[in-house]
Amino acid sequence: MYRYLRPISLIAVLLLVFSGVSPLSASADSRAAQRGYLIGVPPFTAGPDIARAANGDTIELTGSGTFTPGKRRATGFGIFVHKNAAGITLAEGSWTATRLLRFRSFGSGSQQGEPQEFEGGLALIRVRLSPFIGAESGEDAVLLIDCLLGSPPAGEEEGVQLRVSGGPEFTEQVSGENLFIKLERSREDRAEEPDDSND
Repeated sequence: MYRYLRPISLIAVLLLVFSGVSPLSASADSRAAQRGYLIGVPPFTAGPDIARAANGDTIELTGSGTFTPGKRRATGFGIFVHKNAAGITLAEGSWTATRLLRFRSFGSGSQQGEPQEFEGGLALIRVRLSPFIGAESGEDAVLLIDCLLGSPPAGEEEGVQLRVSGGPEFTEQVSGENLFIKLERSREDRAEEPDDSND
């Protein structure tokens, strides 16, 4: 897992993916700290993420963004490809995050030897799907993002799900990797850092 991330420094990830965000600023509450997220974005994570519906249709997703749990704010953008069971493309377009519905942290990826800022968790984000051709108004959907770093509960699976309002529900997580990155350090995080002042 996350084999693509190991040669790449945390700072490089932050600069390349979350440009315009001030990385590792201070936050009083770790639970409310701003996070970045990556969905099947090579070379950072394996992708694209793929989820399957009951009729065999699949949705492929890639993208990235940020969210703030305390304020339910979410940003993000990516690409989706909807295929039928035979692998024929039915629709493709972009998705845009509009609101964070829920986030549950599984803890730091340091337990797996990853940087402390890498984090596992489960996020639900409301998104807007905008096909490149047709359906001018687009469709609303709920995107589930699951990352298994930290200490995830039993039964969790790495991947994504997508539930389209009035449309298909892609609830079988097939493949792909995701990552949450804590963009703010809480007081608890800073207290755990080693004191190098005497070095």
